[in-house]
Amino acid sequence: MSDHAPGPNLMALLKGALPYLPGLAGAALSMAFGERLGVRGKALSLVVGVATALFVAPGFAAMISLVWPGGAIPQEVLSLIGFSSGLFGMTICAGLIEWVPKWMARLKVKLGPLEIQGGGE
Repeated sequence: MSDHAPGPNLMALLKGALPYLPGLAGAALSMAFGERLGVRGKALSLVVGVATALFVAPGFAAMISLVWPGGAIPQEVLSLIGFSSGLFGMTICAGLIEWVPKWMARLKVKLGPLEIQGGGE
């Protein structure tokens, strides 16, 4: 092992990623909610959960900061917002992945002489 401290670039990267860790944990935790999903469905849910934690959580935090009494929002509340949004995004995606094939099976489209009908259940 080396006695050298990590470089400043690595420390800056870790410090920059720290606020997103609760959201990523929320997305990973909700993997249990898609019991009937395959590997691709769970991977897609994980990607949606991470994207929700990265892109939606800052918006929620900005909206909450408008009405937050006493100035800045505490880091613990920001972590809760990131965790909750990652969990919510992934759970919603898992539900949609299970629901869309059922809906598509009932879909019937007619474009002139061409008729497209979903598969039966």
